[in-house]
Amino acid sequence: MNRLRSVTLAFALLFAIPTIEACASHAVEAEASQLAIADQLRFPFVPTREKTSGSLCTPQDPDFERLRYEERIPYCRRNVSRSEKADIYEAYGVPKRCRGDYTIDHFIPLSIGGTNHRDNLWPEHKSIKALRQNLELDLYKQIDQGLITQKEAIRIITEAKWNPPIHDPSDFEICH
Repeated sequence: MNRLRSVTLAFALLFAIPTIEACASHAVEAEASQLAIADQLRFPFVPTREKTSGSLCTPQDPDFERLRYEERIPYCRRNVSRSEKADIYEAYGVPKRCRGDYTIDHFIPLSIGGTNHRDNLWPEHKSIKALRQNLELDLYKQIDQGLITQKEAIRIITEAKWNPPIHDPSDFEICH
């Protein structure tokens, strides 16, 4: 009886090993595919970190308006001129004929304490922005209700902007 179990186990292992190897191989291929996609996720899919790292409003900022929420987060009013927008498009290499497909986005939204400084602005393609449709509004509401802190909101929004849910960049028609 023990010999029968050993033979059965040997056959099971014999047939299982190729399956395990196939699963491992598939997992490695899937991971490589995800890394290849991540390598493609540069501008216009995500901001360029050297140009857009994000910055927070302070009471000393010229655009400071007031402290908001129970957490008393400095709020800067929206103040980005056309010439500043044009400079940002230029810095990112967005041709004039394509600029209608983009919006100048506050990397850290004003509603959660971001600034109008150049290091907090980038040209975000409208189809990419649509992928996180109500996230900024939801974060604003959660901070307003005291459900999350500014630090938590910033982590959530920056993570969403650095890692948009894109499986195949070629699915997007991007003007160059």
